[in-house]
Amino acid sequence: MKPVFVLYCFICRCYRALPVGNRVALLACSLYLLVLLAVVALCGCARTEGGLAREQRMYQAGTNFVGGLQAVTPYLPAPVQLPVEALAGAIAAALAAWNLHQQKQIKALRNGNGSGNGHETALKAKLPTREP
Repeated sequence: MKPVFVLYCFICRCYRALPVGNRVALLACSLYLLVLLAVVALCGCARTEGGLAREQRMYQAGTNFVGGLQAVTPYLPAPVQLPVEALAGAIAAALAAWNLHQQKQIKALRNGNGSGNGHETALKAKLPTREP
């Protein structure tokens, strides 16, 4: 069997073994993460100071959520704990990659070659001038 199918079957068996309250909590958590990913996908390519500040706030909200999820994970029952921990790790890795992209955009914006300013503008600003 393929590893993805085996993982899917394992997650399905874990989900079916849960009490109804845990199923609802897991679905609510998944729905929240899906909405968060949709928001990030829709406005995740900001190139202005205001847009990057907005993305930083979304990033902080995401890391706060993952931190809360990781704090609760040790108290989850055994069949659910491992997939939730893996999901939290994957989300943390995605958030880290997104933060790296944001930091590159902030650096480009501060260096003068972001937000529509061409490379020539940045070079002209750095050239020394001689006084006669």
